[in-house]
Amino acid sequence: MILSNIKITNFRQYEFVDLDLNYEKAKNITTIVGVNGAGKSNFFGSIIWCLYGKEPDAKDNRQKNAEFDYVGILHEPSFVKSNIDKIIETKVELTFNDINNLESYKITRSHSFKKVSNGRHEVFLSLIHI
Repeated sequence: MILSNIKITNFRQYEFVDLDLNYEKAKNITTIVGVNGAGKSNFFGSIIWCLYGKEPDAKDNRQKNAEFDYVGILHEPSFVKSNIDKIIETKVELTFNDINNLESYKITRSHSFKKVSNGRHEVFLSLIHI
Protein backbone atom coordinates (compact mmCIF):
# COMPACT_ATOMS: atom_id res chain seq x y z
CA MET A 1 0.00 0.00 0.00
CA ILE A 2 1.15 3.49 -0.90
CA LEU A 3 0.04 6.71 0.76
CA SER A 4 -1.48 8.63 -2.16
CA ASN A 5 -3.34 11.57 -0.60
CA ILE A 6 -3.43 13.49 2.67
CA LYS A 7 -6.20 15.90 3.66
CA ILE A 8 -5.74 17.92 6.84
CA THR A 9 -8.42 20.22 8.26
CA ASN A 10 -7.93 22.47 11.31
CA PHE A 11 -4.95 20.53 12.65
CA ARG A 12 -2.42 22.74 14.47
CA GLN A 13 -1.25 25.41 11.98
CA TYR A 14 -2.99 23.78 9.02
CA GLU A 15 -6.43 25.19 8.27
CA PHE A 16 -6.75 23.05 5.13
CA VAL A 17 -4.29 20.93 3.15
CA ASP A 18 -5.08 18.56 0.29
CA LEU A 19 -1.81 16.97 -0.84
CA ASP A 20 -1.77 14.50 -3.70
CA LEU A 21 1.30 12.24 -3.54
CA ASN A 22 1.58 11.05 -7.12
CA TYR A 23 3.41 7.77 -7.30
CA GLU A 24 5.47 6.76 -10.29
CA LYS A 25 7.60 3.63 -10.28
CA ALA A 26 10.52 5.56 -11.79
CA LYS A 27 10.18 8.35 -9.19
CA ASN A 28 9.16 6.67 -5.97
CA ILE A 29 10.51 9.10 -3.37
CA THR A 30 8.62 12.07 -1.93
CA THR A 31 10.43 14.66 0.17
CA ILE A 32 8.94 17.25 2.50
CA VAL A 33 11.24 20.24 2.99
CA GLY A 34 10.90 23.60 4.70
CA VAL A 35 12.61 26.06 6.99
CA ASN A 36 12.60 25.59 10.76
CA GLY A 37 9.14 26.18 12.16
CA ALA A 38 7.36 25.66 8.82
CA GLY A 39 5.32 22.70 10.12
CA LYS A 40 7.11 19.60 8.84
CA SER A 41 6.91 17.84 12.20
CA ASN A 42 3.25 18.78 12.65
CA PHE A 43 2.55 17.51 9.13
CA PHE A 44 3.98 14.09 10.02
CA GLY A 45 2.37 14.34 13.46
CA SER A 46 -1.02 14.63 11.75
CA ILE A 47 -0.41 11.33 9.95
CA ILE A 48 0.55 9.60 13.20
CA TRP A 49 -2.46 11.15 14.97
CA CYS A 50 -4.75 9.86 12.22
CA LEU A 51 -3.36 6.33 12.48
CA TYR A 52 -2.83 6.00 16.24
CA GLY A 53 -4.87 8.73 17.94
CA LYS A 54 -1.94 10.51 19.55
CA GLU A 55 0.92 12.66 18.45
CA PRO A 56 4.54 11.50 18.56
CA ASP A 57 6.38 12.43 21.76
CA ALA A 58 3.37 14.38 23.06
CA LYS A 59 3.53 14.24 26.85
CA ASP A 60 0.53 16.55 27.20
CA ASN A 61 -1.68 17.46 24.25
CA ARG A 62 -3.16 20.48 26.01
CA GLN A 63 -1.83 23.94 25.36
CA LYS A 64 -2.56 26.74 27.78
CA ASN A 65 -1.97 30.44 27.78
CA ALA A 66 -3.78 33.42 29.26
CA GLU A 67 -6.49 33.41 26.59
CA PHE A 68 -6.97 29.76 25.54
CA ASP A 69 -7.53 26.37 27.09
CA TYR A 70 -8.14 23.87 24.30
CA VAL A 71 -6.82 20.61 22.93
CA GLY A 72 -3.51 21.40 21.23
CA ILE A 73 -4.37 19.83 17.88
CA LEU A 74 -7.13 22.36 17.14
CA HIS A 75 -6.24 25.07 14.60
CA GLU A 76 -6.17 28.16 16.85
CA PRO A 77 -7.30 30.78 14.27
CA SER A 78 -10.37 28.67 13.40
CA PHE A 79 -11.23 28.49 17.09
CA VAL A 80 -10.72 32.22 17.64
CA LYS A 81 -12.81 33.37 14.67
CA SER A 82 -15.68 30.94 15.30
CA ASN A 83 -18.85 31.96 17.12
CA ILE A 84 -19.97 30.63 20.51
CA ASP A 85 -21.80 27.27 20.17
CA LYS A 86 -20.17 26.62 16.79
CA ILE A 87 -18.83 23.11 16.09
CA ILE A 88 -15.23 23.10 14.84
CA GLU A 89 -13.85 19.89 13.34
CA THR A 90 -10.24 18.76 13.30
CA LYS A 91 -9.83 16.04 10.68
CA VAL A 92 -7.08 14.10 8.94
CA GLU A 93 -7.84 11.76 6.05
CA LEU A 94 -5.26 9.39 4.57
CA THR A 95 -5.85 7.61 1.26
CA PHE A 96 -3.83 4.51 0.43
CA ASN A 97 -3.70 2.79 -2.96
CA ASP A 98 -2.27 -0.56 -3.87
CA ILE A 99 0.78 -0.46 -6.12
CA ASN A 100 -1.35 -1.07 -9.24
CA ASN A 101 -3.98 1.55 -8.27
CA LEU A 102 -6.71 -1.09 -8.34
CA GLU A 103 -7.93 -0.59 -4.78
CA SER A 104 -8.15 2.44 -2.53
CA TYR A 105 -8.56 2.66 1.25
CA LYS A 106 -9.23 5.71 3.42
CA ILE A 107 -8.55 6.23 7.09
CA THR A 108 -10.11 9.30 8.68
CA ARG A 109 -9.80 10.52 12.26
CA SER A 110 -11.74 13.53 13.43
CA HIS A 111 -12.50 15.40 16.62
CA SER A 112 -15.31 17.91 16.80
CA PHE A 113 -15.14 20.69 19.34
CA LYS A 114 -17.94 22.97 20.45
CA LYS A 115 -16.89 26.48 21.37
CA VAL A 116 -18.70 27.23 24.63
CA SER A 117 -17.00 30.57 25.35
CA ASN A 118 -13.93 32.50 24.30
CA GLY A 119 -11.05 30.30 25.32
CA ARG A 120 -13.20 27.29 26.29
CA HIS A 121 -14.38 24.27 24.34
CA GLU A 122 -15.87 20.87 24.92
CA VAL A 123 -15.21 17.74 22.91
CA PHE A 124 -18.37 17.12 20.97
CA LEU A 125 -17.52 13.99 18.98
CA SER A 126 -14.46 11.88 18.30
CA LEU A 127 -14.43 9.41 15.40
CA ILE A 128 -12.20 7.19 13.33
CA HIS A 129 -13.36 5.71 10.02
CA ILE A 130 -11.54 3.01 8.09
